[in-house]
Amino acid sequence: MKSIMSLLSVVFVTAALGLGLVSNAQAQDAFTGQGTFALSLTSGDNEAGEGIATVDQDGNIAGSLILNLPAPDGGRQVVPAVVAGTQTVNADGTGTADITLTLPDGSSLPRSFDFVIRRAKKHGNSILATETRYVEREASLTGKVAIIDATRLPD
Repeated sequence: MKSIMSLLSVVFVTAALGLGLVSNAQAQDAFTGQGTFALSLTSGDNEAGEGIATVDQDGNIAGSLILNLPAPDGGRQVVPAVVAGTQTVNADGTGTADITLTLPDGSSLPRSFDFVIRRAKKHGNSILATETRYVEREASLTGKVAIIDATRLPD
C-alpha cells in the first residue's frame, strides 16, 4: 500500500501563463478547477491508475480510483480507493491540493499536491481548467514520483 502513496502526490512543473497557454486578457478572469475530470496516474514503470474526480465551486474534491500495483507475491493487484480533499487555484493557474485516499481496509493516506492548469477555456467570467497536471510533491518510500493528468469531462 505504500506504493499507493507515490501515485497520489504531485508538484508543479510550470505555470500556464509561462507556457503561453492563456493570454494576458484571460488572466484577468478567475481560473477555476471546478468540474468532473478523468484521471490517469503513473508512477515509475510498474504503478498506474485510472479514476474520476469531481471538484465543486468551493474546491472540494470527491472521487474514486482504481489502482494497478505490484502485489506482495510478485504479481499484480487492483485496489479501489475513495478520494476526498480540497484544492485551491491561484490567479496564474497554479495551485495546491490536499487529498486523503481511503483504501478498502479502511486505512487512509493523506497526500499533498501542487498542480498547473495546462489547458483552459473561457466560460463567462471564469477560465475553466480542461487539462491539469499534478506532480508528486514528496517522493514515495520507493523514491518514485507520480504524475497525474486530469482531463475535464463534458458537463
